[in-house]
Amino acid sequence: FRSAPTSASARFAKACYLRRVGGPTERAESEQLLRQLAQERPNDPRVLNALGKAIGDNGRRLDRADEALAVLARAAAMPAGRAEALSETGWILYILNRFTEAEAAIDASLADQTSRSALLGKVNLTIERGAPEDAQAALAKMPPETIRSDAGVALATRVWLFSRQPEKVLEILSGVTRDYLSSNTGGGSPVDLTRGEAYQLQGKTQAAENAWSA
Repeated sequence: FRSAPTSASARFAKACYLRRVGGPTERAESEQLLRQLAQERPNDPRVLNALGKAIGDNGRRLDRADEALAVLARAAAMPAGRAEALSETGWILYILNRFTEAEAAIDASLADQTSRSALLGKVNLTIERGAPEDAQAALAKMPPETIRSDAGVALATRVWLFSRQPEKVLEILSGVTRDYLSSNTGGGSPVDLTRGEAYQLQGKTQAAENAWSA
């Protein structure tokens, strides 16, 4: 930011950085910067999408969900911001337990552009809908690098547990050397807890207990 610290691009970059890596104070500063930018650039979908995420605080501020959704709706009305705005809208609605509306938003996002966030949302929503085949189909569209991430591994094992196919879960976990799968979007849990659940589905009670006590 040294060359032009007050330029719109520099302030936008700073706001995005603060929102992603900062604590409550930094996220509040990020929101303030984005509100200023939205006044200056009301037709910039990048700014509106970032502001919608900041207001909702990535799903942590459900008391402000309506305001976040309104800002995202403005971004979704612009072709360049539509896919990202609809994906974020879907996630907020998912957290609000408005699953039918959430899946409609996610589907509309995916119709415009395939993204990791929307695919993660789609898998979670098909599980909530009780549709294992649809969950498997959505999981199959995930890029390999996402599946290898903690979010991907956690979500994939959730899909196969939900589908009552424990052997798939154990196959996935056989290549995992971490003790814990951590993720903001796809879930997270101790690996041995998930492994134990798979053994339990197989009827291997002792193996499940061994995994849980590891």
